[in-house]
Amino acid sequence: MAKIADGKALFVYDGPFLHFGTVQGHGIFHTYAVSFEQARNNIIFQYKKLHGYKPTFKLTIDMTKLKAEEE
Repeated sequence: MAKIADGKALFVYDGPFLHFGTVQGHGIFHTYAVSFEQARNNIIFQYKKLHGYKPTFKLTIDMTKLKAEEE
């Protein structure tokens, strides 16, 4: 995993967004984070904000499609 100066890595997600197993949409998102868990949370937050979902709306992603990119 490539690190940048403040200890964060670039993560890329290209996959579906799920609400209780039902696909709500698909997207490609990038974020800098210190862990896969933080990257997941950042990407879900970005998707919710972009599509107008409330913060409490339950969304998950396919973690096998979340990759740490080499810079």
